Amino acid sequence: MTDTLERIAVALEAIAESMNKEAADPAENWCTATTQEGRRCVGLAAKDGLCRTHWRLARTRPMTDAMIELVFQIIGGRTLRVDEIELESGMSRPAVNLALKELIAAGSTVRLGSGKPGDPFRYTAPPADE
Repeated sequence: MTDTLERIAVALEAIAESMNKEAADPAENWCTATTQEGRRCVGLAAKDGLCRTHWRLARTRPMTDAMIELVFQIIGGRTLRVDEIELESGMSRPAVNLALKELIAAGSTVRLGSGKPGDPFRYTAPPADE
């Protein structure tokens, strides 16, 4: 029993020491990223001065850009359903949907159809302005 209490006391001292260390220099321990609204992230830095979420985003964003470009090239001037894009690209459905969402937001692709049985969503390049 005494041994367990001693281990708990040592663990509590270590926690208190680490908390005091963080309080001494908080700028070192906070994420350096800013949100899209321009606010500073309030997460604790895990790697490279970024919190886990922003670190993952920084690592995956180039891959996401490449996936968006691939979907854009596959669509070209054709009109395709999500399953056709998925088959041609070899990407998962969620990845294709993410790329399509980005392309639609950028105005590089338009969505046709109602998304109901018999009239699935189809994606194509926007009509050329004349």
